[in-house]
Amino acid sequence: MMIPEVCAYCYKGYGHQGSSDESSFQCLFANRHAECSISSQPETRLDITGLKDDYYLNLLDWNSENLVAIAVDAAAHILNGDTQVMHGKIDLQSDFKYISSVAWLKDRSCLAIGTSDGEVQLWDVETKKRLRNMLGHMSVVGALSWNSYILSSGSRLGLIHHHDVRIAQHHVGSLRHKQSICALKWSGNGKYLASGSNNGLLNIWPNDPGVTVQHQPLLAFAHTTAVKAMNWCPWQANILAVGGGIKDGRLRTWDLNSGKCVRIVETKSQICSLLWLPKTNELLT
Repeated sequence: MMIPEVCAYCYKGYGHQGSSDESSFQCLFANRHAECSISSQPETRLDITGLKDDYYLNLLDWNSENLVAIAVDAAAHILNGDTQVMHGKIDLQSDFKYISSVAWLKDRSCLAIGTSDGEVQLWDVETKKRLRNMLGHMSVVGALSWNSYILSSGSRLGLIHHHDVRIAQHHVGSLRHKQSICALKWSGNGKYLASGSNNGLLNIWPNDPGVTVQHQPLLAFAHTTAVKAMNWCPWQANILAVGGGIKDGRLRTWDLNSGKCVRIVETKSQICSLLWLPKTNELLT
């Protein structure tokens, strides 16, 4: 994997200061844009071509066992981060569909795969065998997120399905957006599901897998562009960071307790992804 020439940014000391008055923030303290110290040379380079240039897909995921899944067309390539060698691949062996999203089950060798024709599949990456195929979507499944053994999947038609992978009748609930789902993320404590859609709406849902499409979110936050880049703060469970699209470029932090945006940072760029760094209290975009 190559680190791009365009630098990412670390926002240092990024913590909630208990105020919703944007003018009272010092938007990330003295060093608003502190560049990370990243080597110009990649640690590992993978010669994989054919990654789809599609903002609405989620084609890479990294698990706690240091395995990286990278989806290319109808195959998910597995990299062992410890040995820096390929660990084989999951191949759908199809010319008519592609992998549109991937997500690891925590602390397991089980990989969830969403496909372009609406399937959600579970694979054992050690045996390279498919464990099950869960139907229900009618369009591209571009987002997946685990909460223990509940797998949530989001499609281009704006539907979110909850699957309990332990039981035969896996489909236990559904939620709805008016436009396509760009991102799904369960909070670290498992209490909330954040969903972002193409019309700029960020919804926060309670942990209630048996819901119906008539269910309303706990909170709804409007953005000016599609909501894709988002992540929950690992040391403050009520804090969610969200990155704006190409016509927005703002990094926003939402506090679920107050229902308000507690910090806004102008990045002057589309934010494609973001990650909290708990050891240093930083946020990487």
